[in-house]
Amino acid sequence: MPHLAPWRACQSFTTTGTGTITLGAAIAPDVAFSVQMTDGDTATFAAEEFDAVTGAASGAWEIFRGALGAGGTTITRDEVVRSSAGTSKINWAAGTKRVYALQETGFDVRVFTETGTTSRPLWARTRRAIGIGAGGGGGSGRRGAAGSIRTGGGGGGGGAAFDITGSALNDLPTETVTIGSAGSGGSPRTGDNQNGSIGGAGGDVLFGGQYVASGGGFGLGGSTGPRAGGVGGKGQWDGGVGAASNATAGGVAGSNAVMGGSGGGSGSSLSTANVIGAGGAGGGQPQFISGSSSDGGGGAGGSPDGGAVTDKPADDWTAGAGGGGGGTQLGAPASAGGKGQAWGGGGGGGAASENGFESGAGGAGGAGICIVIYQ
Repeated sequence: MPHLAPWRACQSFTTTGTGTITLGAAIAPDVAFSVQMTDGDTATFAAEEFDAVTGAASGAWEIFRGALGAGGTTITRDEVVRSSAGTSKINWAAGTKRVYALQETGFDVRVFTETGTTSRPLWARTRRAIGIGAGGGGGSGRRGAAGSIRTGGGGGGGGAAFDITGSALNDLPTETVTIGSAGSGGSPRTGDNQNGSIGGAGGDVLFGGQYVASGGGFGLGGSTGPRAGGVGGKGQWDGGVGAASNATAGGVAGSNAVMGGSGGGSGSSLSTANVIGAGGAGGGQPQFISGSSSDGGGGAGGSPDGGAVTDKPADDWTAGAGGGGGGTQLGAPASAGGKGQAWGGGGGGGAASENGFESGAGGAGGAGICIVIYQ
């Protein structure tokens, strides 16, 4: 049944205790609640003791949410908002009291970075749900002999996004919000002549059974030829695709997303001529916000690691950039891919290395998030 805000409705009551209120007569010039409400309709009410001579409020009071019932003759006291006893129900004493409806406006924001539940407020009429799936992890680079092709790991895909407003009355009283885990980066290769390991897929974000923002796919580990990046998550808005590595020195940039997380850059490969190169840049933050690429930055040849962007705080609900791919080096361990930015950015691929030196690890994906706004 709908949650209403009836105008100029006020009735007396003599109920005692903490239970359901039995309504008396309408207090002129106001009307009875049943004129504007039917059984089962809910509203936010104020009940109070008052001076019968002056009409001024006096003594105990309670603001609560409840429902009309019994043919318009009762009001339940389902949820106390505030009272003269704090947040407890008033134990009404004998005497005549009055109850009237409040013209309520509300704004309730709930942020989920891990799985939980959300209960619909009785007063809520609309509900907006925003979700960004977790980013996929980048693959690690191959470790192999000089003079051979050793490719970097593919970048992880960005998580998808949704932003949907609907009637709160169509939701279940309590909905589950599921936050999948960010994809892990592929582990570095510590033995000679080993292909890189794949990253982990990003987890999905769901609001109830209604909306899904799938997580970004994993980047493949480096090999002796080009290796694919992770697919972008699927949803109302898809995530960016992670970059594939190539068979020549250097990495490839991850793709930008419109509202989902952007893809990670691929790790740099080592060519047959043992030429080093920079990792590919991560895809930029959502274009509709920044208007330009604001990416994770590729890890330059010889640099410590692929570029990354500082995670966004929980009150910034925009999707994140992809992590940069790791750069190659000679005579030293290869660089790791950068972590994907929260929320939902794909991790960068790790760089390839020579035998005798550890290959670059893949960067982890950015975490997922869901925001539920009731009005």
